[in-house]
Amino acid sequence: MDSVGKPSAGTNLYAYANDNPIIEVDPSGLWGVTAGFQGTAALLGWAGVGGLYGNISHDSGCPWYSGWSSSVTLVAGGGAAGSVYALTGGLYAGVNNSSNVSQLNGPFVEAGRMGLGAVSVGGFSDGSVSGGGITVGPSLPGSFIAGFAGTTNTWTLAGGNVDAGHAK
Repeated sequence: MDSVGKPSAGTNLYAYANDNPIIEVDPSGLWGVTAGFQGTAALLGWAGVGGLYGNISHDSGCPWYSGWSSSVTLVAGGGAAGSVYALTGGLYAGVNNSSNVSQLNGPFVEAGRMGLGAVSVGGFSDGSVSGGGITVGPSLPGSFIAGFAGTTNTWTLAGGNVDAGHAK
């Protein structure tokens, strides 16, 4: 819930939706957008994932003109894959529920990566920030990643915790 951790929320965790989270929605929810390049390679049931992304996040507790943050990040990791061999990569686009790009640093659990041909999808979570995305690009002929589960780590290369004009 977006209101958790915000002083204005008090003890009512449903205040963000007028005490009716089933019918009402939070129109200014936390969100982040990621775009860049990503690749996945698998051999004999093991896979590696790498990427270079640009990230933009906005804090819903701020007006639209402030509370923005951006970064360039490097992602690398690996885990188990249901594949004998595969090599896919290309342009990546994803969304997440971060309010600041600094929340995208560190280890994440990844799953999905249902790669078939030029398209693969996946999701990630660290317990508080979660999201997912899609990669579209070329693949090695016959490449098929039936599934991927593992961990990745994200490091900020440039930018980071930027908050233009909003005091927390």
